[in-house]
Amino acid sequence: QQQHKQLEINLKDVQQLQQQLGGFASARLQSNQDAITQLQAEIPVGGYAPGCDLQQQTWPTDSINPNVGQNFTRLWELQTSNAVTAIKCGLTRVVTMLMGGDEEDFVATGFNYSYAASANAFASAREYIAYRAYFSQQLTYLIQQLKTTTDINGAPLLDSTLVVQVTNMGNTSDNTGSNAPFMFAGGGNSIRRGQVVTAPLHTQVLDTVVQAVGLYGKIPAYSTAGPIPGVVV
Repeated sequence: QQQHKQLEINLKDVQQLQQQLGGFASARLQSNQDAITQLQAEIPVGGYAPGCDLQQQTWPTDSINPNVGQNFTRLWELQTSNAVTAIKCGLTRVVTMLMGGDEEDFVATGFNYSYAASANAFASAREYIAYRAYFSQQLTYLIQQLKTTTDINGAPLLDSTLVVQVTNMGNTSDNTGSNAPFMFAGGGNSIRRGQVVTAPLHTQVLDTVVQAVGLYGKIPAYSTAGPIPGVVV
């Protein structure tokens, strides 16, 4: 109700401004007005999808400093819960989750060295490999939550969600983007899973995602090479 009231106030302000302005400025305001009207229509009025009344949610009471690497696992679990709830309740259709910061100077749960130190051979190569496995384990937790959480029709969220894991480099110690691994999970029947393929360009991964959600050809392509062959059904 508060959201609807605020949008009504915003809409009246836009309409009042339109009466005072003309030409280009008025056209810009019209697009803003259309966006407000669409948002109003998307906000549930008569109730919520099952489990989506956020006022009735039981929220964790953890007090966690996100800058302490030893909290990495628990922080990821909490962020995963937020992401899954947002998707389930239709608050968003796209979620991006970053594992660590740009400098990679965090020491994750159960490790002795920072990820940057492990990746740049200041620590043992064994720990770097363990880090990469650890990140994939965290993604496994996200996939499991999507698999056990159902949408409004009672189907697992994983059936209608494409999970994409990427990395900025293939081998961070070399500081190159060659042979950078990626992974697709979920996606319903749109993805041929259980196979390993090679893509010469990382931008082909983006085009494959676009193809999987049915938008390839409707928005500009990221790569001249097109989607990765044999991934999308």
